[in-house]
Amino acid sequence: MGILWQDLRYGARLLLKQKGLTAIAALTLALGIGANTAILSTVNGFLLRPLPVENPDALVAPFWGSKKDAEVWGGVSYANYLDLRERNQSLSGLLVWALTSAGVSASASGDSARAEVTWGELVSANYFDVLGVKPALGRGFLPAEERTQNTHPVVVISHSLWQQRFDGDAGVVGQTIYLNGAPFTVVGVAPATFKGLKFAFRQAFWVPLMMSATLGTGGDWETERGWARFNALGRLKPGVTMAQAEADLNRIAEALAQQYPKNNADTKVQIVSELDGRFYDGTKAFRLTALLALCVAGLVLLLACANVANLMLARAAGRAKEIGIRLALGAGRWRIVRQLLTESLLLALVGGVVGWLFAWWGTALVHASLPPIPYPIDLNFSPDLSVLKWMVAVTLATGVSCGLLPALVASRPDLLAVIKGAAAGPSHGQQQWRRWNLRSALVVAQVAISIVVLICAGLFLRSLHQALKLDPGFSTENLVTMKLDPGLLAYTEAAGKRFYAETLRRVAALPGVRAASLANFLPLGDSNGVVGNVVKEGEPEPLPNQGIDVSSNWVAPGYFATVKTPLVMGRDFTERDTQDAPLVVIVNQEFARKFYGSEQNALGKRFRFWSSTAPLREIVGIAKNGLYLNFRL
Repeated sequence: MGILWQDLRYGARLLLKQKGLTAIAALTLALGIGANTAILSTVNGFLLRPLPVENPDALVAPFWGSKKDAEVWGGVSYANYLDLRERNQSLSGLLVWALTSAGVSASASGDSARAEVTWGELVSANYFDVLGVKPALGRGFLPAEERTQNTHPVVVISHSLWQQRFDGDAGVVGQTIYLNGAPFTVVGVAPATFKGLKFAFRQAFWVPLMMSATLGTGGDWETERGWARFNALGRLKPGVTMAQAEADLNRIAEALAQQYPKNNADTKVQIVSELDGRFYDGTKAFRLTALLALCVAGLVLLLACANVANLMLARAAGRAKEIGIRLALGAGRWRIVRQLLTESLLLALVGGVVGWLFAWWGTALVHASLPPIPYPIDLNFSPDLSVLKWMVAVTLATGVSCGLLPALVASRPDLLAVIKGAAAGPSHGQQQWRRWNLRSALVVAQVAISIVVLICAGLFLRSLHQALKLDPGFSTENLVTMKLDPGLLAYTEAAGKRFYAETLRRVAALPGVRAASLANFLPLGDSNGVVGNVVKEGEPEPLPNQGIDVSSNWVAPGYFATVKTPLVMGRDFTERDTQDAPLVVIVNQEFARKFYGSEQNALGKRFRFWSSTAPLREIVGIAKNGLYLNFRL
């Protein structure tokens, strides 16, 4: 230990003596280490950081879908969920949940009744029990609160909502808050670390599924097995693998297919870990992007290491006389190598400390670059303890990689040349050849890595350029959007329609507004309304899970003119297209070609959504193809 302390003091003194070289080498390493740490922290925030629940590694996400698909990412109906929950032998618990929103207020009337639109989750009663989340105050939900609809108006609120709306009042349990104007009794407060299961969203409340009608969830979701819009999450029993759990749930799915063939025929269950199912089928794309980013950052670190290794080699060449004299006086080669490695590690540690600061700055920059969206995003990119451990390991590895080869070369000087006072002289071919051979290899490595990094940067810029040139089928120039939902403010259906009509009229009358309209979903908003199978007029309903589902958007007259999506044939919607008039629909070119062969054949044709008993809708217009969910769809 004394010798190590001696090496540290001597190395620090030498580094301080050569401030310029030390600063350049440390800054070079700091940039490489900082870039890697910042990118790993970003990847950790998206894909690696587990949920703040009990034993998160045991959580699995079951998805339901058709057997004809290699991978299925569909939701689960409530009726199927009950069967899976009661019949399975591999899960210690299975819950379902769905994202929702509500206008939250402290009272039903008065100034304090102003509702704040917040997001929350509709959950099964075992939600907190399966996750192992203990409320900070009060309790979770009871089994009785999931038996009958609209009989238990209870709510668990988030820690942030408790602080903001109730000032952290310890007596909040038992108080009443209003969701969409309906009274709910607060039975618990979630811990500060728990934000919900919609990853990257910050939820404000949790309500039992049986109170979903109050929050606008209509339909026969409780008994309709085709209403598969719930997300499922389960916890494996000790010793059970995901493969065994998947086989167990598929055994139940096969039985349900025989028992309820209309909705469950030819279906299967796919189980993935919570991390793998975090972004559904997009998780693989996120992982690939993260891997590419980490690879590029790793190349940058290798480039930094090669640069610093060259600097250390040049520095060692200048110390050849000192090293030779120490060897001549009896110092062992390992003693010299250890001293030089200690100096390299000190340099790497300085670079690591500065790189840690760069990482904090970089992650803050990433967080600030997130686009504004109408959802409460809650992503934490700050480096945590796991990232710190990784960074320390990388820093130590960097110090060794930068200093080992220069130390090995420098620890074998020509002692005869040292004695004659020409330790680094060009006349001593073997030692000079060894040093220059290593320098050449490092230069070649630097050039090769630089070329790879430049190629990656060029490909990224080219892809970005191509993305900017991509025609999404609509124009964002001078386009302004805002989100409205009168239902969150306890409007009735009739009052909501009047609200929309009056809002649209007033906005359209504003100076400078060329066009205005309403839409249920924004283009490229990562949301859509799936309306089930398309049934053409005169054709039978397809067999279960054999039809083609399509996505839809409910829009007001003037929508296509507002977003500048041209109609290639037919007409736009008008004020005469009311619920009392014949039902009409506008489809895009791809729909027309897929179902009718061409745009001309599709115009004027009629079809149904969902089933052969649904009302027919006439195609009155054909819109230009566009992108609706992302740059692929």
